[in-house]
Amino acid sequence: MNKNNAGDEKNSVFQNRSIVKGLRAVSLGAAMLAGLGASAAMAGPIGFNLTINGNTNVPTFTLTNQSTTAQITDYSVTIGNTALNFDGVTVQSFTTGSGTATLVTPDTTDNGGIRADLIDFNFTGFDAGEVFQHNGDVDVDNSNTIQDYRTTMFNNGAALNSVITVGFIDDGIVGELVLEMPDDTNGVQSSYSFTASGNIDTGTNGTVPEPGALALFGIGLL
Repeated sequence: MNKNNAGDEKNSVFQNRSIVKGLRAVSLGAAMLAGLGASAAMAGPIGFNLTINGNTNVPTFTLTNQSTTAQITDYSVTIGNTALNFDGVTVQSFTTGSGTATLVTPDTTDNGGIRADLIDFNFTGFDAGEVFQHNGDVDVDNSNTIQDYRTTMFNNGAALNSVITVGFIDDGIVGELVLEMPDDTNGVQSSYSFTASGNIDTGTNGTVPEPGALALFGIGLL
């Protein structure tokens, strides 16, 4: 496997391989106390796509809300190999008309400042169909180095692979999709696309589905 083949224009799209991490849905308020005897309605499907490409040391992350009606409320992606971390993160674009994106960690200072093993954002007004884009510098812990996200977040030997977590809200019910990136058995590519989908229960009785019961998502290479 050529780990330095940054010029390969073949895209790697992740669907269908069964690495299920689960969907967790909980209702707001007194949902845990309700749910006896009433039938529950289902929200429109929730889902996201995260594409990672561009500079291999400071890649671009593009998050699309693929839900029918739900908003994305929060999103995080871990580093994978924790011998490295994320340094500065910069918001590049957000197609929302009135929403906001708040960086929780790390910070926007490159080559120093706060470093973290995950990138974490909170959102308001991140509606279905909208797109959010940011970058993230990959460094060795406590040092400014040139690294490759494709052998840090996955394809990283015995280290953990990166995990994407995206939170949603629809009709007062919150849900979460969690997806672990797989290794790329087709060789290092120039672009990667990760997709997850499921449903959350928006019944007025606040029924809470079992974790993972509604999530049938995973990964595979085309």
